[in-house]
Amino acid sequence: MPTPRLFDWPQRLLKHAHTSFVQLPDGRVELEVRHNTLKHVTPDMLAWWFSVYPFQKVTHEDATFQAFLLWHLRDHIAITPSDPQREAPQKPGDRFVIEEAFACIPRYRGTEHVTVSQCDSSVYAVSIHRLGILVAALRYDFQAADTGTDVVTRLWIGAERGPFRSLVNNWIVSVFFDTSRSEAWMQHNVEEVGNLDMFLPDLYAKRAEGAIIQIKNLPAP
Repeated sequence: MPTPRLFDWPQRLLKHAHTSFVQLPDGRVELEVRHNTLKHVTPDMLAWWFSVYPFQKVTHEDATFQAFLLWHLRDHIAITPSDPQREAPQKPGDRFVIEEAFACIPRYRGTEHVTVSQCDSSVYAVSIHRLGILVAALRYDFQAADTGTDVVTRLWIGAERGPFRSLVNNWIVSVFFDTSRSEAWMQHNVEEVGNLDMFLPDLYAKRAEGAIIQIKNLPAP
C-alpha cells in the first residue's frame, strides 16, 4: 500500500453531512453535499490547497508521493497535470487527469480529463467534457463560520444545453451515474472533505517549503 495509507485517522460518515439528489428540469442530476463545519481549516487554507494540489508532493519517512493521496487515503489513485511544465498555482483553463475509485469499488474506478473553471478565495470549480460537450461540473463553495469553515459541494451530471440534451442526459445518468454510484460518490466526498481537517493545517503551515513538503506524524483532531 502507498505510504499515505499509513495515516489512520477517522473518516466522516454520510450522516455527518446534509445531502440531496435532484433531477433538474433539463434532465441533469444535481448532487449536493453540505458538510459539517471543518474545525481546523480556514478559507485561506482551502484556497491554497485548491491552487496547488495537482502539483503538490509530500515526503514522509523518506518516501515522496502526491499530496492528492492524502486527500482520500483509499479512493485516490493518481493526478497528473496535462502540461508537465505547469507549476502551481492553478488557474482557470488548466487541465489535469485524475484517477480515483469511489468507495474503492472497481466498477466505480475511472480516469477523467478535468478542466479548472474557477479557483479563487471562496470557490473551486472544475468541468468534464465529452466531444466538446460539457457533461459534468463540480463546485466547492467555502466560507468562514463561527467555529471553522463551511463547505458545500455540488456535482452536476449531464449536458446543460444542446439539441440532443435530453437524450444525452438520460443516457449519461442511467449508464454512468445511477443511484448506487451517486451514493458512493457522496460518501467519497464526505470523507474527502473531512480529511482536510486531518492534514491541511500542517501542510499549510509548511507551504514555504515549496513543491515538496516534509510531513511527520499528522496530529489527530
